[in-house]
Amino acid sequence: MIKGPASVLYGSGALGGVLVLKDDDYYVDSNHLTGKFGSSYNHVSRGIRTFASAGKQLENKLFLAADAAYENHADYADGNDRVIGNSRFNTSTLRLHTGFTKENFQNKLSFTFNTQNLGIIIDEEMKDEQSLATKRNDRDMQLPYQKVSDYLLSYDQNSFHGKTEIFLHISHHLNLRKEIEEQYRQTDLGLNQNHTFYNTGIRTHLGTIKHNLGLQGSFIKSRNMENAQEFLIPDAKVNEHALYYLASLKKGPLFFQGALRYDYRRVTANAGSKNLLDANFILPGDPENRKLSREFTGFTGSLGVTGKINSESTLKVNISTGFRAPDIAELFSNGPHPGTSRFEMGNDNFDREQSLQADISYSYRKDRFTGTASAFASRLRNFIFFAPTGENRPEDNLEI
Repeated sequence: MIKGPASVLYGSGALGGVLVLKDDDYYVDSNHLTGKFGSSYNHVSRGIRTFASAGKQLENKLFLAADAAYENHADYADGNDRVIGNSRFNTSTLRLHTGFTKENFQNKLSFTFNTQNLGIIIDEEMKDEQSLATKRNDRDMQLPYQKVSDYLLSYDQNSFHGKTEIFLHISHHLNLRKEIEEQYRQTDLGLNQNHTFYNTGIRTHLGTIKHNLGLQGSFIKSRNMENAQEFLIPDAKVNEHALYYLASLKKGPLFFQGALRYDYRRVTANAGSKNLLDANFILPGDPENRKLSREFTGFTGSLGVTGKINSESTLKVNISTGFRAPDIAELFSNGPHPGTSRFEMGNDNFDREQSLQADISYSYRKDRFTGTASAFASRLRNFIFFAPTGENRPEDNLEI
């Protein structure tokens, strides 16, 4: 978990911090084939997860590795042992890695494939006569559910020159998402999304201050599947770029860290495809060219200090401001969402969400005892949320 100024490295939307997951590259320094295998059981959902991984470093410092996992869950039971219908899910994952490491250079190329089937719990689930619960150990997917497939190709590179490090990350992510409501071979909602992301910059230590300067951005293209029966959002493109700077200073028992980030985002919606024309999908204001664009800019800033009161006690204080631009659905959605039993309408006049927050924490550690107390306060302006209009669509039995 990363909070405070360092969170600006992961985007302006990280208002309260970020959770960073890192690969366990245990095989990088192994000259022999090394692997792991395991399985776990979840009593609440009677779920079983099995995983395996193997890797090896070759003589030329090139490494090869693979990971695979499969898990399958039945419907889970709540605290009263009531089975919650259609909470079942299953997922399969395959990851392949290769790269090489040298004294002043390292890189890694990874490919990940993941597929999931996720049951959707209906609003009427807690009514016994409408519950979708079946046999306790039933794992077959039932309507409604989501089918999600992900393909991710990523490349990381780091080079070291004395006290300076130059880094580069490039990735491309393909996400295929279907929501299946009425028939198993029919796609009610379907979306294809391509996302290319880059992050490059330099880290250096000059005098007593560590500097981290970087450029970050992404290109997202979303397109509705042609065979979908309903359309919730239009086709869209999102271009986003950011410049960030992070400085760190250690002075005696105090550690200071400050960061500043500037983001630019342009969102363009397009309702001109044949399937959206046939569905009479309307953008806000019904523009003649069936296109709309919005731009968002803003600064994210943070300042934090950590102090060692004594050998057992540590005090941390952070204050920051950040923003989150509205997403495509919040701006341009205009269609039924069967999974939530509502007709969703966006608002292209939404402004960015802006936050001001502060947190303070105290940690005490001595011998075998560790304790932490923390407080967090946040003020959010232009908060975006779902709100009923009081209207309904009798033909679809949906609230708006």
